[in-house]
Amino acid sequence: MGRQGAAVLAALLASAQPAAASEWLVCKAEGRQGPEIRVLLGAMNVIAVSRVDLTAGSQNWSTDPAVEGAGADRVTVGQAFEDDRGMMIDLTDEAVDKVVAELRLSKASDGGDVAMGGTLLVAGHGVWPVACIGP
Repeated sequence: MGRQGAAVLAALLASAQPAAASEWLVCKAEGRQGPEIRVLLGAMNVIAVSRVDLTAGSQNWSTDPAVEGAGADRVTVGQAFEDDRGMMIDLTDEAVDKVVAELRLSKASDGGDVAMGGTLLVAGHGVWPVACIGP
């Protein structure tokens, strides 16, 4: 390896950042036909929604273009908020013109134990109470 190659390698190693862990939050309504929303959250000090997959009945939505290609309708995260008491995420159509879904969660914690639950509204399909597992 020449001097230039060694310099490039040294620069790359010096600029390397540790990968941030991501974890899935999965919220589901009771019953077989109840909707499910899966939210991939980045490990940051603020809410960082990396991906969302939503199923209600026979219809699917996703923020991931690869899932869209598999038959899901494309959505985008319109807004997201989280604090120590709850989380709110709105999904919109691609044009950010219409709300497709609203997830509203309350959180409770005691030491290392955390519980989350709330409501999931899917426009044109209904609203359900959901229980969640995840980060």
